[in-house]
Amino acid sequence: MLRFSASSIFLCFLFLIGTPSVLPAQSFTQGASFWTPPKSTAQCKSSYQGIGNYTLSRSLTRRPHPNDDGVNFAATYGMWLAETVAGRNVAKHKANMLRIAEAMTYTEARFGKSWSPIYIQSNLLRTTAMFIRVLEVRGQLQPSEKAVLLRWGDKMIPGQKGSRGNQSSDSLMASGVAMLAWGNMKGDARLMKDGYRKFMKGYDYVLKSVGNLTRHPAHRSISTAALSLESEYNVALQHAVEGAAILRNLGIDVTARTVKGQNLHSAVGWWADQISMLPVQGKFTRAWAHNFHVGWIPIYLHAYGNQAAAPKLKSYARKVTSGRSPTFRAVSLGGATDCLW
Repeated sequence: MLRFSASSIFLCFLFLIGTPSVLPAQSFTQGASFWTPPKSTAQCKSSYQGIGNYTLSRSLTRRPHPNDDGVNFAATYGMWLAETVAGRNVAKHKANMLRIAEAMTYTEARFGKSWSPIYIQSNLLRTTAMFIRVLEVRGQLQPSEKAVLLRWGDKMIPGQKGSRGNQSSDSLMASGVAMLAWGNMKGDARLMKDGYRKFMKGYDYVLKSVGNLTRHPAHRSISTAALSLESEYNVALQHAVEGAAILRNLGIDVTARTVKGQNLHSAVGWWADQISMLPVQGKFTRAWAHNFHVGWIPIYLHAYGNQAAAPKLKSYARKVTSGRSPTFRAVSLGGATDCLW
């Protein structure tokens, strides 16, 4: 007669329901980089058109568009990154970045009635990790300068690990990406593992919502007038795509995971069909925006250009970006995504 312990039954249950496992640190490919600066910088253009003014301070409080200091700075910061990748104004942007880091800018998250400041901090962390990576690859960052940037980013990590203002699918994945990028850049395997765990907490929402859009529980108090189900899904999908691409660089394939028969590729394919029927430059089909945009398309095409949805996404990207320079300005994904990826 077979006997099963309570622990073995529990483990079997986890397997059956497909709960994402927390991968051990050694599951990441040794020495892999979360992101590599592109060889071609032809798409690394910048534009500050339409970016509102911002005030830099130690505290970060979200305000309504277009007066949100954090969003406006993040948009500007992304343009600095695109120019740095292209080799333009590097000394100027590095000096500004170091000054801002020395002042511990936006490291104190102030919670109010608006959107969470933790989301902006996740953006700044990932973008700063990219800055450090490209400057180091080119030998343009001194150890003392890197130390300044590390002290700045480290002050934002506790908010990414925490739950306050950080429970929706998009926020969980954005924090997961930030922790993966920061941990990889620092060589901190524990932080990378924590980032993976955080990312996976939000990832399944994208898969289980295919064909059946629902409000994420953390957004249940937000009206559809303020945040439509379509907008919520698009915002979550962008972080799922970016996180999957970063994890792919680190040796982990999360696209193999399925929920209700759906994986990331089937989710992207379904969503490509949905947005193709919408007006170009619509509510969340814009090439330029903070987070209501399709700047995730270049990331997906770079990492998964052989997938079935790729031709449709290429065609749609040409329509939505017509006449734009830079082509994409996806603030929540670091800026000019067709430059970065």
